[in-house]
Amino acid sequence: MPLDLNPRQEPRKWACYQEALSSLPGGETLHPDVEVSHFVGGPCDKHKVAAVLVKAPEVPEGSHVHNKLLCGLSAAQMLSKARAEREQSGEPPRKRLRGKTRPASEPPRKPVSVEVFWGTAGWSRCQLMGELASGSWGLCTASIPEIICIPRAELYETLYPRLVFASKSEMSEDYSRDDGDIDPDQFDEEGGEEEDAEDPPSFTVMRVVAVFGVK
Repeated sequence: MPLDLNPRQEPRKWACYQEALSSLPGGETLHPDVEVSHFVGGPCDKHKVAAVLVKAPEVPEGSHVHNKLLCGLSAAQMLSKARAEREQSGEPPRKRLRGKTRPASEPPRKPVSVEVFWGTAGWSRCQLMGELASGSWGLCTASIPEIICIPRAELYETLYPRLVFASKSEMSEDYSRDDGDIDPDQFDEEGGEEEDAEDPPSFTVMRVVAVFGVK
C-alpha cells in the first residue's frame, strides 16, 4: 500500500529518511533522476525499513533488493550518475533499419525507481501452516527479474496462474478462486495416481511447503 511520507503524519519515518539522504557518499544531494516512493510493508516494526527495491529501466542487471535504506539510495545514486555520464560522453542513440543506421528519436528517460517498504508482515509457523491449509495462500516460484521488470499493476495477474493451493478439506475457506486455471498434472509425482480433473491438486500442505521451500 502506498505511503504518503511527510513530517507531520510520519515524523519517525521522515526523520529516518532525511538522515539517510544526508548520509549519501560525498555529502551529495539525491540525483534528480532518482524517484523515491514509499510503501507500507506490514504492521510489524512499522518504523523500520524492511526492503528497498531499486529499479533501473535501462540496466536490469543493476536492479537489486536492499535491506538498508542508505544502501538502496546510494545504489540508485550511482546508477543515475553513471547514466548521466554516459549520455554526456557518448553518441546519440541510433537504431538499425534494413541494414542501415539512422539517428533515433530519444524516448522520454525513465527515472531510476526506489521503492521503500516500511514494516513487515509476520506469521508464526503454526499460523502460516493453518492459513496454507485453509487456502488463504497460493504458492509459486518467482524470480527477482520478474518482481523488478513486471509493472506492479500486472504482477498479480502474471503470477496468479502459477499459484498452487492446498487440497480442499474441512479447513478450506471459499475465496471463489478459479481452480480451473491450475493444471494438476504438473505436480504429480512419478507413479502417483492421476488427479480428478474437477478438483485442485490434491497434495498435502506439507508437500506444498516441500516443493516451494517455505519455512
